[in-house]
Amino acid sequence: MNIVSVNPRKSLNKAFLKQKPHRSEIELFKANLIHLLNHIDEIEREENQKNHILHFLCDTYYKDTNEINTKDTKDLVIHLRKTNKDKVGIIIEAKKQGQDTTALEQQVDELVYQLYGITEEERRVIEGGG
Repeated sequence: MNIVSVNPRKSLNKAFLKQKPHRSEIELFKANLIHLLNHIDEIEREENQKNHILHFLCDTYYKDTNEINTKDTKDLVIHLRKTNKDKVGIIIEAKKQGQDTTALEQQVDELVYQLYGITEEERRVIEGGG
């Protein structure tokens, strides 16, 4: 798979561009991202990495609004509301480097294309096929 570099403004759905974050939200994200990067150890197991990501997501975006936890065989899920009985909105799979994640990456790509209504022409551009 070819990776094409796209600036953030072009990669976002137009609806997201209308959202203007407050400076405090940007600073919170920055501080939490630095904390996350300082605590991730590449030789640790996926379980350890997953916990760091869970805390980052809770502290940055979903505190007091959404349940984040494991579900069935999924590493992390973000529920649409505050309990694990609510529907799942986001699925996160953690894979240690060195493992073949091609099939998982293709599934994620497909979900993103569907979510944002990406056309076949846009897919070719995203995937580097012109």
